[in-house]
Amino acid sequence: MAGETWRELLQVGRESVFGTPVACPRAVYVMEPEFNRTRDPRPKRFPTGGRDNQRAQTLGPVAVDGKVSLDVSPSESLEWLECMLGAATVVPAVGGTLAMVHTYVPKTTIPSMTVERNDGAQLLRATGVMVDALSLSGSVMAENKLDFTLFAAEYLPWVGPPTTRSAERVPGFLDGWQAFGYLDDMSGVAGTTKLVGSLINWTVDAKNNLGRKYFASNSLALGALTTGELDITAGVMLEASAAVTPAEVAKWEAQTNRVLRLEFLGPANGIETGQREFMTFDIPGAWATVNYNANDAGTRTYEFSLNYLYSSALGAGLVVRCCTPRTAAFV
Repeated sequence: MAGETWRELLQVGRESVFGTPVACPRAVYVMEPEFNRTRDPRPKRFPTGGRDNQRAQTLGPVAVDGKVSLDVSPSESLEWLECMLGAATVVPAVGGTLAMVHTYVPKTTIPSMTVERNDGAQLLRATGVMVDALSLSGSVMAENKLDFTLFAAEYLPWVGPPTTRSAERVPGFLDGWQAFGYLDDMSGVAGTTKLVGSLINWTVDAKNNLGRKYFASNSLALGALTTGELDITAGVMLEASAAVTPAEVAKWEAQTNRVLRLEFLGPANGIETGQREFMTFDIPGAWATVNYNANDAGTRTYEFSLNYLYSSALGAGLVVRCCTPRTAAFV
């Protein structure tokens, strides 16, 4: 059998103990998945009177990383967000009976997952998978992309058999044109003041600053992943409209802390009558820089860069919400 890429499949399951594999019943829909297992070469060279003086080589500790990408999809983001920020609070959506809202805020304990993968040629299994960073980028006229950078304990060929997966799903995706932006003071209520006729594109970058630890146990295996401080930045490009940008520049000059909400909404019947599928990002912070430029359309724009701050008014720092079908729960 040839190793055709169309054969590829990824399934995931939440681990109870970091690095201990579990069954993976939920198939995930991602683009261009990548896992890398590296061991640094350590050449041993000696003074032998010639340039061909390498006589041995050893290998360093195991380090596994990777990435997955997808268009913004509330139901397909659950596993990756949980292994980035911590377990979600899940409640029924207001006005819905079949939809659930998953709310993520940064926690000190982050779960890991097992990933079963058929890469088209063989079965592989990654254990202790956690998300080190996420990057959101989108614009009105382009796709709305989420990239997740991964760390893991181990990634090796596996004899299987793969876990019997859950029923096939039809995931929903939210393009750039399905976006709204809001800007409010951090002392107020996020999502109150909508940006009308001005938001062009947006970025959000968050990083866990994961680190690898190894211990003296006559093994080159990873001992643990450590979690660092959370770094978050965000940015928006706004049309230079008299209704929005002068006031926002004044907020920047006055060093007024702001909270940016990015909201992506699906069709009204995306899950059930009267209940939209949605994904929102609330990022509290202070404007760091403002750049005044011209865009491709020959009009003036402002680029605002936001540095993350914890907000007691929001009850948390970064807040991510996903409204999904009930069947989308991470197992």
